[in-house]
Amino acid sequence: MLKSVKLNTLIQELYKFGLVGILTTTFGIVCYYILLEKLMLPLYPVYTAVYTMGVLISYWLNSHYTFQKKRSWEDGIKYYIMYIIGFLVGIGLLFLFGELFDYTDFILVILVIPFRILVTFVLIKTIVFSTK
Repeated sequence: MLKSVKLNTLIQELYKFGLVGILTTTFGIVCYYILLEKLMLPLYPVYTAVYTMGVLISYWLNSHYTFQKKRSWEDGIKYYIMYIIGFLVGIGLLFLFGELFDYTDFILVILVIPFRILVTFVLIKTIVFSTK
């Protein structure tokens, strides 16, 4: 019974984490479009600013909505580090999949997303929002 409750909680948290991801991804895409296509601002500053804001919004939503834990500077820093690790895992998988499969770059990115989401979720759940 206790394992069933923990599994249900984990599934619910993963679902909420995914919803937050959809929201922040949509936010990012809209910002990129407006800032890059309409305002013609330079790529790298825009990418850096939008990514930073996206992770900040993601941290706030995940701490409040997904994991229901009080926010702190320490957790915020750990959160960013986990996202950097998730990003690096994604880059590594892109390279690996690019060597193994003859797909377009877009398809390779799509293949990497589920792995990156799971790795990031596990890291954030166990390191940032762990229930000790």
